[in-house]
Amino acid sequence: MGNLRVPYTRQFAPLRKLLLIIHQNEGDSSALKKAFASTFHKSKRSPEKTAGNALISLKVDGVIATGCEPTDFGKRLLDTESEKAAHELLAKRMLFDLDGILPVEPLREM
Repeated sequence: MGNLRVPYTRQFAPLRKLLLIIHQNEGDSSALKKAFASTFHKSKRSPEKTAGNALISLKVDGVIATGCEPTDFGKRLLDTESEKAAHELLAKRMLFDLDGILPVEPLREM
């Protein structure tokens, strides 16, 4: 099975606000990291580090590319009309494209 990585998106909430920040800082990793730190992680001991972890997750999950611009999937998320629609699209990606379904299948068989 190799290295199984269960998708983790706890740092992606509220998703629509996060997507707006990605759009506003598209292609500027330093500005994006600072915006995440000040918006979502200012109460943390190390806001910049936590924001950096969120950027890594967004890249691994295919929301943004290496240069911090939205991927095709990221653009689809940006085009969603509601928080619920964005979460549904992200959930489908996690389950089907990022192997999140693998830990679910045995539970369904129980």
